[in-house]
Amino acid sequence: RAGTLARRYGVPLVCTPGTRAALNDKHSRGITIEELPAGQQARLGTIEVQSLLCRTMPPNQLATPSPQQAQPSDWRLTWEAGTMD
Repeated sequence: RAGTLARRYGVPLVCTPGTRAALNDKHSRGITIEELPAGQQARLGTIEVQSLLCRTMPPNQLATPSPQQAQPSDWRLTWEAGTMD
């Protein structure tokens, strides 16, 4: 979806190197992709982008497991954007 929105509005897709590696040619064709390591911030015009790690949960698991229960496969890289004040 992010690639579709970036293409539609003519803006770059900002993602972590891990997410970039997971993108295939179909999703990245015709867009500019900027890599931003997890935990880093960048400013694109009036938009500030912060890369972060996001917890993913199996659909049948409602409670968040303790860090001791979490598996490396439970984590994926993602990004979020917010307007600067």
